[in-house]
Amino acid sequence: MAIDSYRFLDFASRQIMKAWAAREEPGAIPFTPLRKPLGECTVALVSPAAVARNDDVPFDQDGERRNPWWGDPSYRAIPFETLEGWRGWLALSLAGFPSLIGFFLPFSVLANRAIAQLPEGLSADYFAAGRNSLLLAGVTAAVTIVFAVFFGYAARVAKNAVTSGAARFASLGYALPGTVLAIGLFIPLAAFDNAIDGWMRQTFSFSTGLMLSGTLFAVTAALVIRFLAIAIGSIESGLARISPNLDAAGRALGASAFSIMLRVHLPMLVPALGAAALLVFVDAMKELPATLLLRPLGFDTLATHVYGLAAAERLEEATLGAVSIVLAGLLPVLLLHHTIAGGRTGARRGTGS
Repeated sequence: MAIDSYRFLDFASRQIMKAWAAREEPGAIPFTPLRKPLGECTVALVSPAAVARNDDVPFDQDGERRNPWWGDPSYRAIPFETLEGWRGWLALSLAGFPSLIGFFLPFSVLANRAIAQLPEGLSADYFAAGRNSLLLAGVTAAVTIVFAVFFGYAARVAKNAVTSGAARFASLGYALPGTVLAIGLFIPLAAFDNAIDGWMRQTFSFSTGLMLSGTLFAVTAALVIRFLAIAIGSIESGLARISPNLDAAGRALGASAFSIMLRVHLPMLVPALGAAALLVFVDAMKELPATLLLRPLGFDTLATHVYGLAAAERLEEATLGAVSIVLAGLLPVLLLHHTIAGGRTGARRGTGS
């Protein structure tokens, strides 16, 4: 269907506009080749199409007929609608059924057993495992954020194949199973410890023992490598929302790239940093294979505590630790969801549309 772009203009104005359009020489279509794979690009589609309700007030075409150089600048908001009666119950049932079967029923069974085992479950081993889990997850989240900021900011400041490839290589750990990563990390750490210990024995007749393998350093390194991809993705998304003009303005004022990062980018990255830290914290809390293989002797987390009780067929006693892991992972996620939903553009406030 042909579209008449001059339908509201008078005859003289129509002819003038068409004459001006005909005088323009067709030029080459501008094309900018992609400098990175399409999978790493953010693609946006802008369309003038819209969805209109039958009861929406139509746009003012009479005003455009009277003055063809004017257009109706108003917009039509899609109102929120509350389903009532059987439609509301049906929608609630369909939306809540997966959560009911996949989470609430299993969690209610675990919680019921955990409450029954509460006097026996609140032992010294349980509290020690809880403290160790919080310590390990907190240290892992902090170290991971530092490395993620380094890789993300390096890729922003120096856009080349080296920084981009380093960030992609650092993200490969998330694709590896925890057991494979733990064994792959344990072998070089053990070789380093044995080499240092052998040299110290020959030179000073003194044994250093295991300095890296079987320590918190090994566990933390494995968890950082495994979950670095999560933090890098969040940091890169946050940096992408910051205009490069801020970097240019800072450099024009004589600030270094490091100073701009500290004074401009990091304050603006607080939501992204918080999201990345929460996600890494939750994953580190429940990580079992890497922690089980690399932990120091006598160092139990909630995950290894539950695993040990379940392996010994003490399932009733393991329920309290399992519920604690679920709650420790659920509460930060709910907080993150509330923060993201509340800060989203167009988020509903009260009853306004």
